[in-house]
Amino acid sequence: MSARVYWASNYVFGQLFLGLNSFGYYGMCWVFGVPNFTNAGFGLFFVLFILWSHAEIGMSFFLSGVLNSPGTASVSCYLIMMVMSVGGSVLTEQFDRDFPDSLLLFPPFAFVRSLRLILEGGGSTIRIDSPLFEALMYLFLMGTVLLFVGVYLHAVVPNESVGQQQSFLLCLGEVGNGKGPRVEDAARNPRGKSGVDEDVLAEEIRVYDSVIANTSDPNVAVKVINLRHTYPSRGKAQPKVAVEDLSFMLNYGECFGLLGPNGAGKTTALQVLSGALTPTGGNALIGGFDVLKDMKSIHSILGICTQFDIVWANLTVKEHLLCYAKIKGVPKADRNSEAQKIATKVKLDGDAYSFMASQLSGGMRRRLSIAIALMGNPSVIFLDEPTTGLDPGTRRDIWDIIEREKTAGRCIVITTHSMEEADALCTKIGIMTNGTLKVIGSSQHLKSRHGEGFKMVVVANEGVGVETDVMKNWVRGNVSEKAKLISNFNGNYTFMLPVDVNISGCFDVLEREKKRIGEGGSLVKEWSVSQSSLEEVFVRIAQGDVGGGIEERGGGGGGNGGGIEMVLSHE
Repeated sequence: MSARVYWASNYVFGQLFLGLNSFGYYGMCWVFGVPNFTNAGFGLFFVLFILWSHAEIGMSFFLSGVLNSPGTASVSCYLIMMVMSVGGSVLTEQFDRDFPDSLLLFPPFAFVRSLRLILEGGGSTIRIDSPLFEALMYLFLMGTVLLFVGVYLHAVVPNESVGQQQSFLLCLGEVGNGKGPRVEDAARNPRGKSGVDEDVLAEEIRVYDSVIANTSDPNVAVKVINLRHTYPSRGKAQPKVAVEDLSFMLNYGECFGLLGPNGAGKTTALQVLSGALTPTGGNALIGGFDVLKDMKSIHSILGICTQFDIVWANLTVKEHLLCYAKIKGVPKADRNSEAQKIATKVKLDGDAYSFMASQLSGGMRRRLSIAIALMGNPSVIFLDEPTTGLDPGTRRDIWDIIEREKTAGRCIVITTHSMEEADALCTKIGIMTNGTLKVIGSSQHLKSRHGEGFKMVVVANEGVGVETDVMKNWVRGNVSEKAKLISNFNGNYTFMLPVDVNISGCFDVLEREKKRIGEGGSLVKEWSVSQSSLEEVFVRIAQGDVGGGIEERGGGGGGNGGGIEMVLSHE
């Protein structure tokens, strides 16, 4: 959105809201025949109310630019208005004729002074040399000064939403469409970089070489180049680096899962890429458009499903979709059919199509948010934790929707805490901790390279009466000498096998032993082997088990959620 449009729309809304309140109050006084109001012409009140609304809007812009917190700005504005309005009435009584010009620099004092002069003097005209004209001029000029200073402060002062300052000449330009550094300036050669996983380093080199080559690859949907975002200090808290030197590149047709614990920087990264936050450093290209210069173009090809549903309680599903169809530039003749088509995709057609958002369940509201993201057929879609807090059935429905939307001409980026979700949907996965990308690759690659190894469960044959040492020695002698016994419960032995174990040989040994007859019988009744799950990889990395690259090692722990499990049972 253009900054001019943003500020102009806020100004118009403020004039309408404040003006209606002021004229409503005047109308009540006129209806009930309050003498002071009926003796003065309507034109005087009209000018006063318009200028007072103008000054109030200027004060609100200024205070919200000075104070980071919207709540603090609102309370401060109310207190200032109350104190100055009451104080202005008292001072007007004291300085009946010679009101100090210095006090007129404060809009509430100027308003109270102007209102008193109109109520006491009556009439319907304003003389240029009159005290009323002077007070009204102060009201207009100070309101204008505060308004422009407020807009400027929003543009150049870092706050909790914007971490990068802009120049004065850019503060009324396009949001994310001003002059910025070249993409090449954000690139740094990562070769020789230490303390980084080799897959992450290879990805950074791929991004760097692509930027330096300065070639436009039509297959690249998202290119992130050393992206950084720092939240400014608040109170005694130090500045927080939420995203640090993030680099990766995605092609159309890919579904990328960005994983990480709470506070890892996933949502902040998506907010920077979608224009909600300004990068503190680095750059990114979405569909070939620069996030620092071409955000308006990016918004035309981008669909976003935020972490929390942004819907209006009193609008129906149909009204939501028609609204966003207009925003996304869908031709008027096609909006109804497009809205109906999207609603059908997310299973919000039928009766639900006419339901207000307040009547929808949590899962239905989530599907509405995804429908909004799909409106306009975007080529890049960001889904920020699309299934968090949903029941398994609804979660599966949303997975089906996402799976159907994975097309060759579209790139989807998902943040999630569900390893099962990432395993099921994503063709490429990156795991972040503390704002940095730790590992990247396909799900199978991450499990193979960063997993603990393989978990083998052996159920002993009850008729043989296998002792623990016997089973342990047999496994180490026949399957792998590096096998580690993790647990033994009621004849169920769990071993961790190293990553380099010969799986096919392991299968042959276990199956032959299970079928062996004679010599006291088989030791093995049932067996299973499962690969390390994505969840185990995630936990290992999130707990800081990755430092200066990944070292392959065997070890304890195991589970098979999300892993590949093969079970052969004795029949």
